Amino acid sequence: MEAALQLHTTKGPARTSMQDIALLADVSLVTVYRHFPELKDLFRDCGERFREKYPFPGPDILEGCQSFEKRVSILIGAIYQYYAVVGDAIWLVQCDAEALPHFDAVFQRFTAHLTSLAEAALLPLSPKGKNYRRVLATIKLAIGVGTWRNLVRLQGLSSDQASELMADMVLCAAGANRDE
Repeated sequence: MEAALQLHTTKGPARTSMQDIALLADVSLVTVYRHFPELKDLFRDCGERFREKYPFPGPDILEGCQSFEKRVSILIGAIYQYYAVVGDAIWLVQCDAEALPHFDAVFQRFTAHLTSLAEAALLPLSPKGKNYRRVLATIKLAIGVGTWRNLVRLQGLSSDQASELMADMVLCAAGANRDE
């Protein structure tokens, strides 16, 4: 499992073969297939192991915080700190998720968790409000690993700078301005 997880998060699942896993784990190919008879088993178990090893921030990070502006800032900051540790691995996996039918289902859990966090940050706003869908879409864009990767890895911002920029963008979409 550790060999598979290491390869999936450094090469990507689409570029990792069962033979690669066997070589890194120093076991026979038959042993790998005995543990993971189908790719969906391997992907499911790797996803579970990754979540155990690197637990994603949960809605508890927003407990006790009533201010919408603060909730947005805390949420994006926590996710970007998480991405600072494992964002590159998640990016590789996300890129491969669409190409691998069994893996896409595993990655959908991650996407659903991000959506639930975005909705939790929006609790102070009414879902029937005129900007709700726009603000939700903006938060989901802001907390996506691709956005973090673009700002931090490609544009050279720190995770804190990127987090602050994205929080400002969300607040702008909501019609709020931090400087007022």
